[in-house]
Amino acid sequence: MRLGQGESATPLVDGVVPHFREQSSDVRMVVMMSVSRNVVVEQKILCLDFDGSDRVSKTSPGNVVRVESAHLQGGEGAKRDQILEESKLSQISETTKHGEGALESRGAANGSWNAETRDESSPPDTLQRYEHALDGSTDWYGRPARRATTGGWKAAKYITVEQVLVNWSYFGIGKNLVLYMTAVMHQGNADGSNYVTNWMGAVFVAPLIGAFMADSNRGRYFTTFVFSALFGIGLLILTISTNIHSLRPPQCPSRDLNCKSATAVQSTVLTIGLYMAGIAFGALTPPVTVFGADQFDENDAVERKQRSSYWNWNYQAITLGAMGAAIAIVTIQENVSWGLGYGICAGLGFVGMSFFVGASKLYRFQKLQGNAAMRIAQVLVAASRKLTLRVKDVDKLYEEIDPESEQKKKINHTNGFKILDKAALWTPKDQKAVQVTGKVNQWYLCPVTQVEEVKSVLRLLPIFATTIIYSTVYMQMTTLFVVQGDSMDTRVGTIKIPSATLSVVEQITIVPGVILYDRLLVPALRRYTGHPKGFSELKRMGVGLVLSIIAMGVSALVEAKRLQVARRYGLLEAQDEETAPVPLSIMWLIPQYFLVGISEVFTYIGLMEMFYDECPESLRSVSNAIQLLTNSLGSYFSTILITVVNKVTRKDGEWISNDNLNTGHLDRFYWLMVVLSLINFLLYVFFAIRYKPLQMVHPVGRPPVELVPFDDGSKGGVNGQDPSSLLTPQKEKEKESFRAPTGKQKPSLSSET
Repeated sequence: MRLGQGESATPLVDGVVPHFREQSSDVRMVVMMSVSRNVVVEQKILCLDFDGSDRVSKTSPGNVVRVESAHLQGGEGAKRDQILEESKLSQISETTKHGEGALESRGAANGSWNAETRDESSPPDTLQRYEHALDGSTDWYGRPARRATTGGWKAAKYITVEQVLVNWSYFGIGKNLVLYMTAVMHQGNADGSNYVTNWMGAVFVAPLIGAFMADSNRGRYFTTFVFSALFGIGLLILTISTNIHSLRPPQCPSRDLNCKSATAVQSTVLTIGLYMAGIAFGALTPPVTVFGADQFDENDAVERKQRSSYWNWNYQAITLGAMGAAIAIVTIQENVSWGLGYGICAGLGFVGMSFFVGASKLYRFQKLQGNAAMRIAQVLVAASRKLTLRVKDVDKLYEEIDPESEQKKKINHTNGFKILDKAALWTPKDQKAVQVTGKVNQWYLCPVTQVEEVKSVLRLLPIFATTIIYSTVYMQMTTLFVVQGDSMDTRVGTIKIPSATLSVVEQITIVPGVILYDRLLVPALRRYTGHPKGFSELKRMGVGLVLSIIAMGVSALVEAKRLQVARRYGLLEAQDEETAPVPLSIMWLIPQYFLVGISEVFTYIGLMEMFYDECPESLRSVSNAIQLLTNSLGSYFSTILITVVNKVTRKDGEWISNDNLNTGHLDRFYWLMVVLSLINFLLYVFFAIRYKPLQMVHPVGRPPVELVPFDDGSKGGVNGQDPSSLLTPQKEKEKESFRAPTGKQKPSLSSET
């Protein structure tokens, strides 16, 4: 039976549900059902009488949803009236004169619309639009978030600006830190490189702290604010340590063995400032990144596309910050004052925080899902309690379907990691506990969706592992590439360029690279492959891994050329590089920076987007932290690799010399990275082929839908289906609370965490 002929049903969304049934050539009958929490509370019959133009001549009093298109193609085809759902009922103006009334919608998300002024040549917009976001987000005051005043790019742009400034500060520290450790703190090349990679390792372990805090009851906004403040404080300590003479070693005319090393106090103060700023930066990165993505409603087709672009522009923000640091901060540090450079970094950090806080009323805030670490632990504990039991029928696994949980997405059961399925196994002991307490204790019994959340993270781990070597390659830009450039001729004409500034080539590559990828490559690939993103994130990452292999090969060839020139000019003796640079232009390093930059457009952005899309809502900050953890592990692996290589090669001469890079064989180290990267790529292909994407089940009330009107009085509705076929009768809904192993519906239960 079609909706509108006496059937009572639970609609798809809060607000109203339209259904079309053609009555005559110029009259359309629309059944409007007012909805509150998926319960039909009122039905109204609204007759729209058209006069042959795109105007309404008569309307019945009452409420109607926003009309996006009212094209009548009299005699040439079916009417294409697109009546769109709103989460709040909009008012319709009543008209009394035939042919003079115009159907209007007040309070709609995109402002008022008048059928008289609509461009008839434009195709009807079939996408459902709503006044409020469908993802359950709220505004600053705790009210349902309105599309017109919250979220989208209007909010995300402030988060993006904050990302630019904070990354400007961070890269202002990290870009030149290896030279600060060697030139000011008087450490050797290998020791300074290892200090920096250890620090960066801590920076990218910290995201786990911020992620678990953000996905718990604290939320992403609060977590971002707290760690932004701590980031600024750390920068202030660092600024003090570099400006007060007693907190750094005395200057040395050249970097040789006679330079006085830093004292314990000097090293401690510097380390406190560096690690406080670094850990705070790492901890705020996942929540602020995911908070920006939260501003786009994934249930809306338009905002879903905007969110895909957001990941590109989010990485663009990081790139712009790094570019500002490479051009301005590094130049100030080396040519004016280290203290002034770090002081500017502190100022940028606080300005960035003010941008973030100042736009608070524009943000959408997602409902907190509970402690992510606890949800994972509950699955592991519940499964361990039932290790001796067997899952004979997956249809008998427990899943929540109470009214509270129906507003969340469910995840289909998968066959992998079957041992975790035991956490959702319903037992007589669980049934007895529920009968006594009226609650499900999730330390003993977890729903299938919660189990699948853990599985989704585990499935990503092989992909995650194969990006560690890539991160090791990336870390060479801030360590060995800088040391390599510092031993070359850094003059371009009459201008002397700090070696760390050359990393701007990477940023200059990324900025247009992201734009070209987003605006040209993706549309072209989409037409060829049919994939909405051009191609999958896995293929995108694979391209980046190949480019990183080429980058290391080019680096090895350039270093071999540098050593050849050094040998020709007799610079292989143990002496200070600063007083005897190799007469080879630093511009030779541009290709390797360029290739690494292009590889980032594919690998890192693809990794960010994949980890967001392939993890459930409750673990998205955690997934972003895991993605950033690759940088940490890549840093530590770089430290271990350099240490091991130098110990193994010490007898015949260290590949990475502490005193003079010309006496080493950095080119051999780069060739080793080529071999490791190639093996890593083969492993990546193996895991990528076997990866199965996450399959979400959209709950009632939150499907990403398109409204398809009836043609010829036949099938129509939502996504081409009769809406009545998608609805569940209210009486049956009231009896359901969760699916138990017997298949019977139990009384409504709340979950105890």
